[in-house]
This record gives sequence, structure tokens and C-alpha cells, in this order.
Amino acid sequence: MRTVIVRYETKPDRADENQRLVEKVFAELAECQPDNFRYASFRLDDGVSFVHVVVEPGGGSNPVSLADLPAFAEFQREIADRCAVQPVAQGATIVGSVGLGLVAHDDGSHEVLSGSSGSPLGLRAGPELTAPRVGSGAGRCPS
Repeated sequence: MRTVIVRYETKPDRADENQRLVEKVFAELAECQPDNFRYASFRLDDGVSFVHVVVEPGGGSNPVSLADLPAFAEFQREIADRCAVQPVAQGATIVGSVGLGLVAHDDGSHEVLSGSSGSPLGLRAGPELTAPRVGSGAGRCPS
């Protein structure tokens, strides 16, 4: 299982545009309903910094790659021009979480809990992480 954090800072006059583009990605993901990764995006209180968190437990019955989504391609198209500080992707190790469905273990491995029942998927992986190519399948989207 991989966890990747991407951080960047937009130019002040491009932050709202960036947020709209991110929202389009999430709208498209809501239609596709991929189950091969968990993804969250945050706009920080300074108004220009963004953080994206991706957790890839592996597998899934509807794998979708972000790279194949038209909205993600649109988001990436002018990212360098929108940013004052360019995106940096970095692997991360889950130390702990509450309510996010992520469990860290003493041995450095972690697992993702699924569904409302909270039953574990049984996936365990060590902290070996690399930069993202989120998702890796041919799920329902794009059509």
C-alpha cells in the first residue's frame, strides 16, 4: 500500500481557479466511483496552499487511474503556470488516524478499512513508498 502527499502553493490570483479544477476532478471521480485508491484534497487557510493525500491499498473491483480522467488532465495542463511553488510529491507512512479508515501497526505496516462496517481489507504493506501514478486500472471511467 502506498501513501503519497502532494503539496504546492498557487499564485494568489490563480488559487480559486485551481480549486475549481480540483473540484471537477472530484466530480468526475464521484461518477466513476473508483475503489483502488482513497483521495482527499485540502486548501489551507493561507488561501494559496494545497495538499493532496492519496492512499492506494491496491486491488479493487473498479480500478481507475487519475491519469485517464479528462478532468485530471485539465487540472494538470497549466499547473506549473498556476503555481508560485511547484508541486512536490512525497511518500508518507501512516503513523495513526481516527475516522479515516486507516490503521497503522507497530511494525510500520498499515491497512485500509472498507465500508461502513469497518472490516479490514486485509491489505498490509510496509513503508516503502514512491511518487504517485495514482490508480492503475481500467474501471468504469472514462467512457
